[in-house]
Amino acid sequence: MQAIKEVISYLITGGMDAAEAATLVAMAIAEGTTKSRSAGAERTARWRERKASQNVTDRHDVTPQTDCHKASQSVTVTSHVTSAIPSLDSITKKENNKKNSGHALRDDWKPADDDYGYGNNLGLSRSQVDGFAEDMRLWARANANRAVGRKADWQATFHGWMRREAPKASKQHTFSEKMQSGYGDTWQ
Repeated sequence: MQAIKEVISYLITGGMDAAEAATLVAMAIAEGTTKSRSAGAERTARWRERKASQNVTDRHDVTPQTDCHKASQSVTVTSHVTSAIPSLDSITKKENNKKNSGHALRDDWKPADDDYGYGNNLGLSRSQVDGFAEDMRLWARANANRAVGRKADWQATFHGWMRREAPKASKQHTFSEKMQSGYGDTWQ
C-alpha cells in the first residue's frame, strides 16, 4: 500500500492532478490483477464480435455505417436485443414456404381418367393403375406428418410413381393386386 501512495505522490509532484493520478494507478492495478486471455480465447472473442456484427447487418438489412453516421453505444446494445426478434421478412418467408410446401393426399383420392390414360401409355392395365393408386395412398397416409408426404401436384406425383413402377409391373404384381387375387401370402 505504501508503494502505491509513493507512486501517486510522485505523479502529483510531476504536475498531475491528484484525482487523475489516483485513477491512473487504479487502472494499472486492475490490469495487473486480471489474467490475460489465451490465444484461443482471443480468437473466440474476435469471432463472436464478427458474428454479432454479421447478424445485425444480415438479418435486419442495416446499411453499412459511414464516417458521418457512427452508431452510438445505445444503438449497439439495442441491436443485440433486437437480433433475437425475427424480422418481418423472415416471418413472411416462412409463411410463403408453408404455402408452397403442398398438401397431404385426400383420403378419397382416386385416379382420374387422365391417370388411366397415362398408365395405358406406359403399358399398364386399369387394375395395375388402381393397384399403384392404392400403394400411393398407403404411402401418403404413412408419411402424412412428414414434409415428403405433402405435394403441390399429386397427379404429377402419381404419374412419376407409375413411370418408375411400370418396368417392375411387367415382372411382378403390386401389393394390392396380390391381395385381390388371393395369393398375398406368396411373394415372388
